[in-house]
Amino acid sequence: MYSFVAIILLSYAVLLIVRPHIQDAKYNKYTHMVEEHLEEKYPNASWKISVDKDSLSTTSNRYEIQVKFDDEPTVLYGYRVEKGKVIQAYVSYESNAYRDGKYLEN
Repeated sequence: MYSFVAIILLSYAVLLIVRPHIQDAKYNKYTHMVEEHLEEKYPNASWKISVDKDSLSTTSNRYEIQVKFDDEPTVLYGYRVEKGKVIQAYVSYESNAYRDGKYLEN
C-alpha cells in the first residue's frame, strides 16, 4: 500500500517538474512558427512578440502569441497555432485608437 502511494506521489512530483519544460518547448516551437508566418506574409514589417506565460496553464493548451507591429503600436494581434497552421485569432485595439488594423488576416 505504501509503495503505491509513494509511486503516485513521485509521479506527481515528476509531472510538476517536467510540465513547465514541456510548455516552454511548445511555446518556443509555436513562437518560431508565428515568426516564420509573419516573415513570409509581411517581409518588410517589424514587430515584437510576447506571451503571458503565467496564463499558459489556464488557457487549455492554447498558446496565444501576441504580436505588436512597430508601425501600428495601438493594435495587438493574437496568433494561435491550430493543427499545425498559424491563424490570427483576434485583434485588440487600445481605447480611442484608430480601428483599421493594417495587418488583419481573413
